[in-house]
Amino acid sequence: QQSIEKTFTNARDKRKKVSDNEQLEKQNATSNAHDTVQCVQTMRTYARLFRSLGSAVDGKAIYKTKHEKKINAHAATLEGDDTFKRALKELWSAEPNKALYEDEAKQTWNIAQNQEDFVSGAFETLKGLCQYGHLGKVEMVLFYTFRNPSGDLETGSIPAHWTPENPSFHDEYTEEYDTFLSAWEEYAGKVLPSEPEQKSTFEIKLDANGRPRFPQLDLERIQVLEQRSVLAAYLMALWKFAGWAGSPAYAEILNAPNDFYDTTVHKDLLLKDPNDKNAKGHQISALTDYFVSTSTASGSFPFE
Repeated sequence: QQSIEKTFTNARDKRKKVSDNEQLEKQNATSNAHDTVQCVQTMRTYARLFRSLGSAVDGKAIYKTKHEKKINAHAATLEGDDTFKRALKELWSAEPNKALYEDEAKQTWNIAQNQEDFVSGAFETLKGLCQYGHLGKVEMVLFYTFRNPSGDLETGSIPAHWTPENPSFHDEYTEEYDTFLSAWEEYAGKVLPSEPEQKSTFEIKLDANGRPRFPQLDLERIQVLEQRSVLAAYLMALWKFAGWAGSPAYAEILNAPNDFYDTTVHKDLLLKDPNDKNAKGHQISALTDYFVSTSTASGSFPFE
């Protein structure tokens, strides 16, 4: 798999790198006959890659993990083979809150890696599609824009030629390419709005000592995205309660937890910034579950 910098333009200043890569392909073409078998194998390989982008954890898998006992109990009432599989199918079909589980599943996806795989895969697939020949002589340019996990726009284009000897559109018509790319970036900015900051609908209440207490949540229904906002609000309230200014210093807390809380009482906590996309969904859920069990209004040893 070639590096992204060699296979697509992600900005105008990357154009030369794409051109250099195409020149290398031209040199290879002069000494090696075009291998149509390799082209179709490439297409099949990357077609499988694209299918794998949609095979990540889904809502049904989340439901299965959370309700294994319930599924087993229902399976015990069934006769025949594959009772667990059939029980899962029946219960999932009857589940009225599928959307909640699907939203939670999305929190486990590695969007950044999927975007990277798409770009490299699309380059190889389009190249194979054009050079295999069953579309005849064909030229393609795929423009794309991602809203990456950090919220920034990433725009690029992927050229594909029926023969590697052909120059790319952006080299032959630089001014026209730049004009279109600017218009495309403006369009993408309008139709790919950044997500608004999630605000929790749960109130962080204080106990008689003025200590923030974690709200009582229904862990079966609350989505990971909402858990993030609740955790962020709760930890910010604790930070201020402890007399600190600004926002919680999560890096320092991770490096030296003993300086911030009693690690003999609250053990093995992974206190990452809840709004950090590198904090995985299962980590967020585990932290939420811990605070629900220890730090609500009825908790005997609340976190502080």
